[in-house]
Parts: sequence; structure tokens; C-alpha cells
Amino acid sequence: MKLSDIIKLSISNLSQRGLRSWLTVLGIVIGVAAVVAILSIGSGMQQSISSQLGGLGADIITVSPGFARAYTVAFQRGAQPLIERAQTSVYFTEKDVQAIKSIEGIVAINKVIAGRANVTYLAQSASVSVYGVDPLAWKEIIPVEIEEGRYLLPGDSDAIVVGNRVANQMFKRPLGISTQLTINGKPFKIVGILKESG
Repeated sequence: MKLSDIIKLSISNLSQRGLRSWLTVLGIVIGVAAVVAILSIGSGMQQSISSQLGGLGADIITVSPGFARAYTVAFQRGAQPLIERAQTSVYFTEKDVQAIKSIEGIVAINKVIAGRANVTYLAQSASVSVYGVDPLAWKEIIPVEIEEGRYLLPGDSDAIVVGNRVANQMFKRPLGISTQLTINGKPFKIVGILKESG
């Protein structure tokens, strides 16, 4: 059978069974379109979920220093137990930070010191959580936005950024930019107020 005969036979079959041929073509088109649509929806959902998780900080790992060595309890001839207390490391050294930076996939490190402090404003005091941060890394890592003012800068030694709740609800009068607070007896000036977070 020659190629020309095959083409003539194909055209003859297509013309004699027109409805069947068009339904076959339509089925193929619908099948391909369905596969493309499913792949597109899956890709879009993956990107949407990734961006939402990124906004929640799912790509951030918090590593806290501190380890406790087991303590030993020993008895001497029925006397009171002798207890060797656990030793705890409470800070990272610069060597620790460099070791973490050397791990593949680490983009940035924000060194933070956290605790509670007594904050005073207009003779009113409150105990609040305070964080000492690396100004260069903080805004890149932590997903917070400034509502008013600015982020901390490397030269800011007596400047602070306060959360929205501290600025608007903690004291009788709302706090604003350039307001001076006393934290554990040391004066600080507000340079930024964070947006309210969920």
C-alpha cells in the first residue's frame, strides 16, 4: 500500500464517519486541556502556599543556646545526697555563629538577646518582653512591618522600635515617635512602631 492510498483511505474514513472523528478529536482536546489545567492549578496552589508559609516564618529556624548537663546525685554512708548542679551555657559565642553561618542553605542570621524588662513612661511602669537584635539582619528575617517611623540602624544605641500593643495599649497615653521611655533605668527614644500583627 502506497502512501497516497493510505491518505485517500484516511480521508474517506474521516468523511464517512464524521461525527465519530470529531468526537475523537474533541475527546483528545478536552483531555489535553484537563491535564494542562490540573498542572496549572497545582503549580499555582504550591506557589500560594509557599508564599503564605513564608509570611508566617516557616522558612525561619530559631536556635537557642543552652544545654543542661545531667547532674549527679551521690550518697555517702546514708548521709544527705551530694548534688552536682547542671551547667548551662546561656549565650552563643562568635565561633558558634560562624559555625551556623557555614551551614549550606543559611541565608542570614539574626543574633537576638531576649528577656523581660521594666519599662517606665510618665511615672507608669510595666514589665514587657524586650529583644536586642542585629539591625541589619532583623528586618530581613522577621516578617514585621513598620507602621510609623523606621527600623533600627547599626548606629542606634539608645533607640528602640516598639510593638503596636506597647505603643497603643500598655500605658495611659499612646506612645509616638521620639517618645522617651526608661528601660531598667536607662533612657531610650522610640524611632519606630510596628504594625499590628494577627
